Amino acid sequence: RIHYNAGFVQLKFSNLEKAAFHINESKQVAIEVADTFLLANVYNLLGNVGMLTEDLDQALADMKTGYQLATKINSKTSIYLLSGIANVYTTAQNIDSALFYAEKVVEMKRGGLDQISLLTSISNLSEIYRQKEDCDKSDELSEEVVERASAMGANHLVVGGLINLCQCAADAGRWSRGVSFARQAEELLPEAFEQDMSVDLHECAMRCYEGLGDYKSAFYHQREHKSSYDSIFSRKSIAAIDELKVKHRTELKEQEILNLQQQAEVDQARFQQWTIFLIGLILIALLAGWAVYLNLRKRQLAAEKTKAETEQRLLRAQMNPHFIFNAISSIQNYLFDRQDLKLGLTYLSKFGELMRQILENSREVYITLDEEIESLENYLEIQQLRYNNSFGYEIIIDQTINPSELMVPPLIAQPFVENAIEHGMIYRIENGKVKIKINTDTDKIKLSVEDNGVGIKELEVIPKNPEYTKKSLATRITRERLEAMSRISRQKFNFAIESIQSGGTLVTLDLPIISAV
Repeated sequence: RIHYNAGFVQLKFSNLEKAAFHINESKQVAIEVADTFLLANVYNLLGNVGMLTEDLDQALADMKTGYQLATKINSKTSIYLLSGIANVYTTAQNIDSALFYAEKVVEMKRGGLDQISLLTSISNLSEIYRQKEDCDKSDELSEEVVERASAMGANHLVVGGLINLCQCAADAGRWSRGVSFARQAEELLPEAFEQDMSVDLHECAMRCYEGLGDYKSAFYHQREHKSSYDSIFSRKSIAAIDELKVKHRTELKEQEILNLQQQAEVDQARFQQWTIFLIGLILIALLAGWAVYLNLRKRQLAAEKTKAETEQRLLRAQMNPHFIFNAISSIQNYLFDRQDLKLGLTYLSKFGELMRQILENSREVYITLDEEIESLENYLEIQQLRYNNSFGYEIIIDQTINPSELMVPPLIAQPFVENAIEHGMIYRIENGKVKIKINTDTDKIKLSVEDNGVGIKELEVIPKNPEYTKKSLATRITRERLEAMSRISRQKFNFAIESIQSGGTLVTLDLPIISAV
């Protein structure tokens, strides 16, 4: 995965030789360890390398291989690979094949949560139909994009759809219709932050005005077309110069590292210190550049950014280094001290599955309820191993609920289950237990986490011992996370914490009902 990430970064900087090296190293390791998910993504990168080097046959072969692998494991990577295959066929002017794969991409994305991605794919499909000279179908798809993107405020997609409509009208000689679409697109262009579209927009407007005999307007748009084209060419030239500067600086750094390696024969320790310094400097520069890029690209999406940051903090609070270390130590105990290989390997497998689930689910806005329950069960079994099965747990789901048909935010219950174990100290109590209940009430899902531990008031008077005083961030982080989700989805997310009179703590979360169907 390190080689995969290095290859991805080198590809972004157009360092194709280094990118190919890292990608092929990642491919070799993925084959050796039979990591199908990683291998499918590697073939996706290889396909992009083929596109950049204009080796379309190799690009197509790599992307089709990756698609077959991704399909076997039902990975979402299959959608990206299908889009890549469609792009290869479009570049190769194999319009019928491009159309086949582009339609499959749209079909797979319909009904999904990412509507921007769906509309982008529909817009690409519309352009392919236009190249096939089927403007009736192209117009139908472009009109869908314009209507739905307008409602979402996605002006860059609206402009793209209007330009497609203008081009089809121009191809059919419907000059007045084309002018109408061009004017609408020109009004939205400054708000779309997509000045690169201005070349196609002014070219289409020029054709339509010329067709109407309005040569003054046609001449105006011809000048705007040339100005936009020259501007884009200038930006690309500057970018190419900047890229050469970066490569030059990189070569200087590599020469400096080579000098340090030669000096290592005299003073090995000093060489190591300089190497660490240089690597750190390069990493900091990359991270700083990446942070600036994200800030410029995401300023208008402050709510989504807040949600993503909160989710990342929640992920760090959930799977802290102490839990990972203790879980691995417990597994080692079974493997070596107790020599219980079978049980140790069972829990090692569960631990690996839990890591995969958390890393994958943390990227999603919503996951199915049965996926959330599965990760909870893995987490609880790992904790039981850590505390020698000194506590029990129970997950109760209302019989009227089908967990595979409901969506919930990922990792929403786990921090409170962790609190019940770590802060409620149910592992120190006879018959200690945590109980998770899930049922529905009108228009919401009610999820509760109940334990019979020491309770909130008792926890406050425990002597200040590092074992018990580790502050849990679950309450504050979850509140921030739910508030961000409420702002984004305009649906209400609530939770409450209370002490149980007989002892223990009850956490109740109210989540909106979101269907997965």
